[in-house]
Parts: sequence; C-alpha cells; structure tokens
Amino acid sequence: HLPTKEKVEARRNKAGSAEDPAYWSNDRGFWPPEGISNTVLTASAIITHDAAGKHLFTGRWFMILGALDPAFGGSDKPTVRFGKMGEIAGGRWGIQVFPPVQIKLVASQTYPVTYQIRDRLRELAGSINMDGAAYICLPENCGVDDTGHAGCCDVIQVGWSHKIIRIQFGGSPSDDPVNYEDLRPASEVYDDKSAEMWFRVRDAVYHEQLKGLDPAAAEQFCTRLYIDNGTKIQLQPKSREGKSGMKSYRSLFGKSPDEADTVAILLEVARQR
Repeated sequence: HLPTKEKVEARRNKAGSAEDPAYWSNDRGFWPPEGISNTVLTASAIITHDAAGKHLFTGRWFMILGALDPAFGGSDKPTVRFGKMGEIAGGRWGIQVFPPVQIKLVASQTYPVTYQIRDRLRELAGSINMDGAAYICLPENCGVDDTGHAGCCDVIQVGWSHKIIRIQFGGSPSDDPVNYEDLRPASEVYDDKSAEMWFRVRDAVYHEQLKGLDPAAAEQFCTRLYIDNGTKIQLQPKSREGKSGMKSYRSLFGKSPDEADTVAILLEVARQR
C-alpha cells in the first residue's frame, strides 16, 4: 500500500485535491491546513492570490464583458456584473470583475418583469463607469443565465440583440481540459456545467488571472460546498436538495449565490470569446 510517484502526482493534480483533508493526511502525510473544508474557495486562497486586488493590463486584447443572473423566485434580485478582460504581465489573459449591480423591479400590470430586466441590462451595458473611465458592453460579450428563467433570454434577444450568450448552468460540462495541470476533459470530472464554471473560477484565482472579487461573491465561493464521490465533482444545490443529499445553499444561507454566479458567467463568456 505504499504510494508511488505516479499515484501521488495524479492525486495532487486532481481537481479539488488541495481542499481535501484526505489528500493531506493520506497522500502528503501531513496535517491538513487549519480550517480546511470542501468549499470551492477558501479565505486564505483569496488572500494569498490577491483575488480582491487589481490587474495591471498591457492594453492588448482588451474588451468589456457582462453577466446577468435573472434570479427569479424568493427574495433574490436580478444581478448584473461587468468586467474587463485583456492581456496582463507575462502575456497571459486576465479578468478584472466590477462590483455587482442589483436590478430593482417594480410591480406592474403593464411592464412585465422580463421587460424590466431587459431594459435595465441594456441601459447598464451602455453606460459603465469604473475607475474614472466610461465603457460599454457589447451584447455579444454579455452572458445571461438561461436556466429556467421564464423566457427572459428570449425577451432580451428580441428587445436587445440575438448575439447575447445564453448560459445553461444545468447543462453538460465541456470537453475542454480541466486546467493547465489536469488535461482530462471537464465532462469526465464535473457533474454538470455549474460545477465546471465554479471550479474554473477557482483555477483562475489560483493562477492569479481573476481579480476584483467583492465580499459577497468571495463569501459565496468560500461557503458553497462540493463533494467528490470518486467519479465526478458535484456542487451543493442552490435551492433544493440534489442527488448528492446535501442541503441546498438557500436552506443554509437564505438566498442563492447570485453574486458568485455572475462571476462564473463572466469567466464562461471570457472562455467563449
């Protein structure tokens, strides 16, 4: 039962290993770090990799990205987030996320909620002010959560642009490599698209390519659990108990992790663009 070099390296490169106490005790032969738990991110990782800091862009390949989580149901409010993407030091891609903006809805018999969301998104995308500069977000650079939101994406496409990127959190993972170190297809590692998107945020933080995390999003990334059942990684369900048996995020915290979802959407838009 002695570990081989190959087994240890495979375990180290496996997504989620650094957050697994069993990896530290069984494979590294050392005590797990204090406070370790199966969450997508940890406070120490955010601090170590300066995920709340700012990028210094070279000016090459620069574009503005957008993300919308319509967040229908419960007390959650539709959330919009924008971000910069471009080249950073070393010729790598970097993403700087802006603070989230919540869309306030009004009760109306003549102005449907989906139309309110569409109009406010279009308005915000055309007038972004950050760090003393004015930007716009083109619709082809804007991702919208299309996971069962009452045709909201259809309304946005008809009333703004058909070029928006529709994101299905409950869809199938891609066949792209998991990360730089783990070259397995994401479809072999993650249970669904949501898990892939959230863990790609984690990888971007660890490689110091994503910065600007606000406190709400950071807290959500540090509190949403996952399980690795030996075959695929499953995220804690957002609103109802899933097949993993974990309690939903909403049941524990009283809301969905919408701010973190918009960060995950931004990164998915960046990957597609």
